[in-house]
Amino acid sequence: MTLAHHLSTSRSTTGGGLLLLASYTSIPDAALGYPMMPLLWPFKHHPRLADKVKGLVSEQWNSIENIRQITQWPVLLVHGKTDYEILPSHSKLLLQAAAGVGDEELLSGHQMPGDEGVLFREADGRVWYLEVKHAGHNGLGYFQVVTDTILAWTTPSDDGRTTALFGRTE
Repeated sequence: MTLAHHLSTSRSTTGGGLLLLASYTSIPDAALGYPMMPLLWPFKHHPRLADKVKGLVSEQWNSIENIRQITQWPVLLVHGKTDYEILPSHSKLLLQAAAGVGDEELLSGHQMPGDEGVLFREADGRVWYLEVKHAGHNGLGYFQVVTDTILAWTTPSDDGRTTALFGRTE
């Protein structure tokens, strides 16, 4: 995410968009919930102590701060609903940060064909979030809905604007 942030905010670099698969808000936040090596788990239920411990991590890789500054590129976030390595809540928080909205302002999701997932889209269509119903952390590539969503997100309409699977953006 740091590289994407640098590229998207550089005036000498152009890009078509930012695609994040099973992303995290920051390394300390991911470590707090990571079940394979629960270094920070003891602090999980003590938020003030957890914040102090997270501050001691030297490499923050703070995706949530970086994505707030990516305003000129479209963003597609894809996460598996059953991902227990990096929880889907990370991508939902990134969605809110990229769209500049709070939880109560998010649009309702649209059920995808085959009941494979739910697609949330910001009002102007710049930020998309696909939550894949039965995918874990490493299984996103096995679901056709991921391929279909990426194709729809990258396919411009006649007027040059990206079209969604459920309709054209206005």
